[in-house]
Amino acid sequence: MEVVHYYMTLKELAARVAAEFQKHYGRAPRWIVAAPGRVNVIGEHTDYNDGFVLPMAIECYAIMAANTVIVPGKISVYDTQFNEAAVIDVSAPITKGQPNWSNYIRGVLTGFQNRGVKLPALDVALLSTVPPTSLKKRKAR
Repeated sequence: MEVVHYYMTLKELAARVAAEFQKHYGRAPRWIVAAPGRVNVIGEHTDYNDGFVLPMAIECYAIMAANTVIVPGKISVYDTQFNEAAVIDVSAPITKGQPNWSNYIRGVLTGFQNRGVKLPALDVALLSTVPPTSLKKRKAR
């Protein structure tokens, strides 16, 4: 597992994931997107039960570099920290798969499929500074 430097700025992290995309897929990404990590100061698991929460963003990020591909029906996701890739068939209903971390992504894609969204074929490189131990509290479905 590659060590991600938590002191890097968002701009530096974006440049790093773009370079990893280029290295893995042999071409430049078309898009780079980032989302901050978050913590719930109060109200864990109450927001979907009509309760109150107080979330706040933290200076940890999930950053993706992506580009479309010509071959339809597949999304390839390369995790730069674990140096692993998952290929997800989006031409049929999505099921659980390996590696285990890809089930988080599969769950989101399944939500889009359930809403009738046609998923494009993509190559994606993923970099995250959110500590992996924080994901142990939530189980991928």
